[in-house]
Amino acid sequence: MLTRLKLTAIRERLDALLVEAARRELTRSETLTYLCEQEVADKEQRRIQMGLSIARCTFLRTLEGFDVSAQPAVDLGQIRELAGGGCIANGDALLLLTSPGVGKSHLAVALGREAVKAGYSVLFTTATAMITQLVQAHANGALEKLLRLFAKPKLLIIDELGYLPLEPVAANLFFLLVSRRYERGSLLVTSNRTVSEWGEVFGDAVVATSILDRLRHRSHVSTIRDDSYRLCAKRKAGLIRPDGIHHPEQVARGVRGQISLSELGRFWRRLTAMWSASCLRHAKRRILLVCAPHWRLSDHADVPVGRTPAEGGRVSNILH
Repeated sequence: MLTRLKLTAIRERLDALLVEAARRELTRSETLTYLCEQEVADKEQRRIQMGLSIARCTFLRTLEGFDVSAQPAVDLGQIRELAGGGCIANGDALLLLTSPGVGKSHLAVALGREAVKAGYSVLFTTATAMITQLVQAHANGALEKLLRLFAKPKLLIIDELGYLPLEPVAANLFFLLVSRRYERGSLLVTSNRTVSEWGEVFGDAVVATSILDRLRHRSHVSTIRDDSYRLCAKRKAGLIRPDGIHHPEQVARGVRGQISLSELGRFWRRLTAMWSASCLRHAKRRILLVCAPHWRLSDHADVPVGRTPAEGGRVSNILH
């Protein structure tokens, strides 16, 4: 009968549950309540697991696991408000604009998990993967089908927008997606670029303005500009020394000891773009040309500090 009623938790644990009820000296009514509570809790846990599986999160994070002490700029009140799910019910947009490495992906996944617990459908994707799918679907004549897929979940999480600039076709396809979800479903977008830089991301100021016009109409924006977790960990471990790295822009500002996050982000985007755009042999040569004018090797390298990569450094040193 338990199988027919699909009370699987009670069926699988009946003997153990009855023993526990007897140990607690529960009445028959209390025992029945106890059994029902266990069944409901099991079904709720399975629902959450199924929702997270459908959301396609590549890793699991929780709000409780977010290290607030390492990121004091995080507005906990705003994050808790977003986790409440009211903005998702209204179809609002959520923008997490942060420096690299401060935990925006952690927060995005954690907020997605809270949305699943609240009963909302969620889909997680990176901007690169989503744009690739849209471009391929457009070329294969299956764009409408894919747009319906991305428009279906109540909350669509797009992580890491802005690491690489988009081609004009890709930017227009992204605009189509935002328009399809406008006031119908929530979008949670994470980016290491401020909204003023989105014109560079999309390669067209008009397209960027159109996208932002829809996203910011009914939106909640959280901006975090702290040091990354990795940088904080290295600083605590004493791995970053004041004389480790020198950069011309930092010297001009009177700041020594680390490269600004924005400068590091720009370097990494240029590095990865050239690496993917050319074969290995040519990519190495181009990387040296990019690094040579500005960078100096730290004491981790096997050449003296103060010499540029072009003067004897190796690509492995730069990547290290």
